[in-house]
Amino acid sequence: QNRQWLMQYFRALRAANVNAIRLPHGVFWPIWAQVADEVGMMLEIEPMDGVPTPGHGSDLVSGADVLAGKAAESWLQGRSIRAHIGTIDRWVREWRNHPSVIMWSTDNESGSQSGLADPGNFAVQKLVKELILSLDPTRPVAHEGSPLTSVAKRMGVDLVPDVYNIHPYSDPITVDVEKNKKRHFYSGQPVVIGELFNDFAANFNVPLREDPADKW
Repeated sequence: QNRQWLMQYFRALRAANVNAIRLPHGVFWPIWAQVADEVGMMLEIEPMDGVPTPGHGSDLVSGADVLAGKAAESWLQGRSIRAHIGTIDRWVREWRNHPSVIMWSTDNESGSQSGLADPGNFAVQKLVKELILSLDPTRPVAHEGSPLTSVAKRMGVDLVPDVYNIHPYSDPITVDVEKNKKRHFYSGQPVVIGELFNDFAANFNVPLREDPADKW
C-alpha cells in the first residue's frame, strides 16, 4: 500500500514502454488502481487464483494433486459460493470507476488439467463472468488461460471469452492458431498473452535460458 513505491514501479514500467499489466491471483488494494490512473498504466484485474476446491482453500492450478483429493461435497454450494459471489460484487463496484481498468478476469486457470476438470468449476466461472458484465458491461471479460474454455465446452458449459487469453507454455494454439482454432472453439477474438515465462523457451526451443540478459 506504499504510494511512493507504486509510483516508482509504474513509472519504471512506463519508461520501459510497458503500458499494461495484469494484477493476478487475487484482489489487490485499491491504491494500485488509484496510482495507475495517475500514471496512465492500464490494468487487467482478477479476483482469485482459481475456483476453490474443498479441503484446500486454494485453486485448481496445481491440477491433479488437488483434484484427485476432491471431496464428494463440493465447496461450490450454499453459503460459501454466495459469500464468494458477494465478494466479487463488492470488488467490481469498488474498481469499475477507475479508468486504468481495461479488462476483467474471472480467475486463473480453473480446470487446468483437462482430464480431471470439473464442470461445476466452469459453471462458477460462467456465473462470475455474468455477474461482472451485469455490473460493468463496458469492459471485456477474460478467463486467464482461455484454451481451458474448450474443455468447459466439451463438458456442456459455454464459456466464450471476450478476449482469448493464453498462457502459452505448451498449448498448440499459440503455435498455429488457424490449425488449432477448431479444437479450441476459437472464434476470432483478440488474443492476449496473459503469462509468458521460461517455460516458453523450454517448450518452443527459444533459447532464453542460455543468456537471459542478452536475449531479453
